[in-house]
Amino acid sequence: MMLVEWSERQINKAVIMKSTLHKLFGYRWSLYICINDKEMKYKMHNDSLLRMIGYIMNYFIKFGNPKTPWSIWLNFNKTNTSFELKREHFTDDGDSVSKLFVKIVKSIDPDYIRTGSEPIVIDVNTKRKIHASPENFSKFLNPQLQWFIMLFLKCDFLV
Repeated sequence: MMLVEWSERQINKAVIMKSTLHKLFGYRWSLYICINDKEMKYKMHNDSLLRMIGYIMNYFIKFGNPKTPWSIWLNFNKTNTSFELKREHFTDDGDSVSKLFVKIVKSIDPDYIRTGSEPIVIDVNTKRKIHASPENFSKFLNPQLQWFIMLFLKCDFLV
């Protein structure tokens, strides 16, 4: 097998091409952070469901389910099928998704194991977008980390 070294220009072209394809055909999965019966506040998109889940799994492990009126939903965009994400969708040790999660996801998307780049996170109100690398995601949440943690705790001053 021969390894090919790509120039920065070739890499940029590939990134632009992938971005164009996503604009035309959309991402495979989306994660929605909602308030009051699916009123979207934040959304995350990627072809890799498991990559997106990795960004929020620890909050479920540490705090449990989001508290009313907050909820988190996963949507398979090809069929617009969604389900609410709960603590029971993760293992107790926090290392993985549960068998229940796999069962639900496989029934929606049998080919759910996909690669993907860093997810796109969007603030629905401001339309602010970032690529959710670990350092960017924490920067994105830092000014709003309070609301993100509060959606897992019983506090209503953010509503």
